[in-house]
Amino acid sequence: MLGDNTTIMMAASGALIPAGMRRLLAYVVKNRFVDVLVLSGSVIFHDLHETLGRHHFQAHPNMTDAELEASQINRMWDLLASEEEYHEAEEWVGGFASQLDQSRPYSTREFLHLLGRELAEIASEDGVLTAAYKSRVPVFCPGITDSGIAVGIAGSRFEKRIAFSSTSCRTCWTWPRCAIRARVSGVINIGGGIYQSFLRQTGNVCAHSSKQQIHGHKYAIQFAADAPHPGGRSERGFV
Repeated sequence: MLGDNTTIMMAASGALIPAGMRRLLAYVVKNRFVDVLVLSGSVIFHDLHETLGRHHFQAHPNMTDAELEASQINRMWDLLASEEEYHEAEEWVGGFASQLDQSRPYSTREFLHLLGRELAEIASEDGVLTAAYKSRVPVFCPGITDSGIAVGIAGSRFEKRIAFSSTSCRTCWTWPRCAIRARVSGVINIGGGIYQSFLRQTGNVCAHSSKQQIHGHKYAIQFAADAPHPGGRSERGFV
């Protein structure tokens, strides 16, 4: 891909950041090995959590859910995080949203770009969002409502009576423009879900919006733990 002047689009979901992948993903973005990011809300929120100076931890196999709940600790598989610190990160997002212009809606791409800029002012080390902001790599998140980012905004709307709103329509328009400009495109999928589907649907959205035949992706790499028989690993529509 790198040798073929390819526009590389990467989708990522799951607990990649708590598992220790933050620095690697930030390095990939900072050095422009990818040109477009499609991230799950959890990846973005976990990245923000660590950029704010917090941490995730590895669990001991003998820890029980009852013990963790009593200590207000979240578990994601064998990874842990403080519930209180997650709430603080959510409140930080809500406070940031309250500072934006409340008279117009924002696309998720624009909001995440602004969020990366805000984080870059205080970050002691680049994460994925700050690296994307500095490298001008657009970040899309089709499922942002399923994350602590949305919880923080919703909390601020309720407590501070802000009128902040986001719209997916603007995202659906700006996304195909990235693909239309690409002479050759390639996709990298880490995990699955709607983020993988978002990349798969690029051709259909482009064809509909531009009224022209759009070529498929020339390259595709997928990392997944899904079994093949339910179709979770299917790459139909990639190339």
